[in-house]
Amino acid sequence: MIDVPVPSMGATVTELTVIDLLVTPGARITKGQKLAEMESDKSVFDFESPCDGTIVALQGRQGISCLPGAVPAH
Repeated sequence: MIDVPVPSMGATVTELTVIDLLVTPGARITKGQKLAEMESDKSVFDFESPCDGTIVALQGRQGISCLPGAVPAH
């Protein structure tokens, strides 16, 4: 199992909000596939998969805030 951490968006971004989750547990995914749309105080960005695999679990949900480096998916 591989953890999929939220990427760092720079030294000034301390919190990110999940706008939309685009996958569910059990979904087959490919490297570069959009997993979620996230927002910082400066921009909205796509959170992409770093590898091919299957989503085993999601700890995040729409509207939740998380820190860069948090692990919302396995």
